[in-house]
Amino acid sequence: MNTILVPTDFSDCANYASDFAAQLAQQEKAELCFIHVVEIPNSEAEYYLNQTMVKGMMSEAEQK
Repeated sequence: MNTILVPTDFSDCANYASDFAAQLAQQEKAELCFIHVVEIPNSEAEYYLNQTMVKGMMSEAEQK
């Protein structure tokens, strides 16, 4: 095992999984690679992501 991919949304469950992955990576001398996962809000109206919304999500993820 060389690399462990860790998806996260910064929730408590994801943080627990990240801690577990870090322990496993240390044990196996593997590299951690994180991917930030976001949930797209759902509404009855037609919804799409625009550049401003994406930049906002990226900024929030960087802060976390």
